[in-house]
Amino acid sequence: MQQLGLFDVIRRPPIKKPVDPYGPVLQSEPDYTFRLKHPRMAWDRAKIEIHRHHDGSWMW
Repeated sequence: MQQLGLFDVIRRPPIKKPVDPYGPVLQSEPDYTFRLKHPRMAWDRAKIEIHRHHDGSWMW
């Protein structure tokens, strides 16, 4: 059972696509990069690269 909230009416359902684990690897530069900087260290705590899919959807 899935509990829905008040704002779930506004959102569309998630898109689920089949995955080809042995398919080609994305080699292009990311369109967006989100970073969560570490408060004390020089490297990032987290980094997510967002790429535009050929059908217009986004993937990370």
